[in-house]
Amino acid sequence: MIKKSRFYGATPVDVVRYEIYTMGDELKWQAIIQPLSFQRPHTMTIRVTDMFNKNTTYITKINKFGNFRNKDNAGDFYYFSAVLSRNLIGKQLNFELLEYNGKNVTEPLGENFDIYKYGRNREEFLKLKQLLEKFEGLDIEYEVKYLEKAPDLVKEINECLEKIVDKRDAIQNINGEVEQKIIFYVPVTYDKKFYCCAKLADDAWRVEANERHTEYKVVFRGSQINEIEIMSYLLYGIYNRNEVPNKDYLRNNSYIFYAKDGIQQKIDSLNEKYGYSSIVTNSVLVRIIKILNKKLQQRVDKLYSEISRERSYSDKVGK
Repeated sequence: MIKKSRFYGATPVDVVRYEIYTMGDELKWQAIIQPLSFQRPHTMTIRVTDMFNKNTTYITKINKFGNFRNKDNAGDFYYFSAVLSRNLIGKQLNFELLEYNGKNVTEPLGENFDIYKYGRNREEFLKLKQLLEKFEGLDIEYEVKYLEKAPDLVKEINECLEKIVDKRDAIQNINGEVEQKIIFYVPVTYDKKFYCCAKLADDAWRVEANERHTEYKVVFRGSQINEIEIMSYLLYGIYNRNEVPNKDYLRNNSYIFYAKDGIQQKIDSLNEKYGYSSIVTNSVLVRIIKILNKKLQQRVDKLYSEISRERSYSDKVGK
């Protein structure tokens, strides 16, 4: 039984423990692994070699994995069983990972090397720190430490955040297109959402009611970015991004909506390309979206507080 070794290289895979034993005429190898990757294992090809006779070698391809999470919620673990060549019985063995999820790699099994052993990882992590410093409300040390379990995800995150930072810098001095008209249809529901929409409509370019006064058409100038952001958030919430009728305009003129949409597109792309990953859905990408939604909610709460103060004042004056 060997504990805590690592296939180290382009896709590090921790071997938490494994054992080799004979069962009848078969030599079996069972292992529990934890890939340092956001990609769950689908296939792994491993070469097993006699330590003292390199001509005695065997290649096994593994494509069936079970998985579990431990009580400490330390991430996803996977286990597998493989049959090895009987020629390896009684030999001291070396293991080498040759392929992971269709990607050819050359990763010997050795001591638990630091993930920063390779310069490319160190550079990407340093870049990540620099990018995260441009976002508010993040525990940068925690986020960097969290991603040590999936160093291959860092480059993907960096590419996404770099675009968002560039976009923010590009639109800082843009106030939207004055001649553009952004239209919202507000149902009369007499709840917090409706009263906030009505308050925003006080500054709209035009407001029209339908014949039955059950819905209002509220039109803002394209330069009223703050009002457009809050109205979109109120009417379409944090999840229905594909239903926002002015999504393209917001992506070009609102940093918050560009960032939220860009991050969600990145998450969707990773899930589509590599399959669902809990590491991705619990990463800093999701926390940035939550922080941006919180900022929008704070604006709504401030708006509603103003409405409540105005009501209170009106009640006092009316007495």
